[in-house]
Amino acid sequence: MKILIDGMTCNHCKESVEEALSKIADVENYKVYLEEGYAEVTGNAKAEEIINAIEDIGFDAKEEQ
Repeated sequence: MKILIDGMTCNHCKESVEEALSKIADVENYKVYLEEGYAEVTGNAKAEEIINAIEDIGFDAKEEQ
């Protein structure tokens, strides 16, 4: 799934999002695109869980429809 992330401005932001995604048990793989402002996530995690993890570290996130 594609999660749109608003507020990432640097590699530290990208690394923070990657760390948050790595802690979600049902996320199998992820790739964060800093300049494009989104993450591609695979696995059985629910979008809500992924979005909450990203928002907990200070970014706005939503699933691309």
